[in-house]
Amino acid sequence: MTRRQGPETARDGRKTGYLAADWVTEGSLIPVKQGMVGTALLNRFKVGVITTITEDIKRVSAVDLVATIEGSIIEDCAAALDQFFFDAEAATAHVRPAGMMNGATTQVSAGASIEQINTDLKWLLQQMLTIRARKPVLILHPLTLAALSMVTTTGTGVYAFKADIAAGKLAGLPFITSDLADPIQIIAMDADSVFIGLDLPEFDASSEAMLVMGDDPEADEGTVQTRSLFQTWTSAVRFIQPVSWGTTRAGAVVAITGVDY
Repeated sequence: MTRRQGPETARDGRKTGYLAADWVTEGSLIPVKQGMVGTALLNRFKVGVITTITEDIKRVSAVDLVATIEGSIIEDCAAALDQFFFDAEAATAHVRPAGMMNGATTQVSAGASIEQINTDLKWLLQQMLTIRARKPVLILHPLTLAALSMVTTTGTGVYAFKADIAAGKLAGLPFITSDLADPIQIIAMDADSVFIGLDLPEFDASSEAMLVMGDDPEADEGTVQTRSLFQTWTSAVRFIQPVSWGTTRAGAVVAITGVDY
């Protein structure tokens, strides 16, 4: 995956794109410029989980138990992927991509007064302007947004951010809330520089497999019980989700930390 990068400095000191046109007098040579692109290599990774259902429970259930369990797996795995996506873990070869916060530039919150909150938001906006983000977005916890909605202007009692929040923006940037976001952190991201590879989830069922009954089977193998599904009249449901992500340039993800609004 590639994405054009910028900016460069023009002759008069202005910031422009690498392929920005310039003024040309009659009969003069038109400038030749070279663009730059960033590259994101998306390796194929996967998350997976197995759960079991006894046939005794399956046959007396008043609902389609397999469908119910599959729905629960999808919901729980979606939440887990959100947490993996925004964590600061480094990439592990053949296992997982790095979290978006790995290596991200961060700055500690200036404080909780309206002036200090504006300083935080201005810093986030400046980082997005510096990289000329095409699709900048803020990501924050719902409690953080609720706290911002109650901040009042000193001495007036006017809700400082109420109108902006109602319009779906903070500091002119659209925002997304997630209850899986860190409540003491506000992230700014150029969505145009982030790529996610997400294949269709795969479900399989078996009643004849032998399972290593542990939530870390690589480490638990040989130390925990194995279970024959055939012998115990049990079915297993396996879920696999191929997924990967990456960014095409540095600075695409930044954050204010230590937020206490």
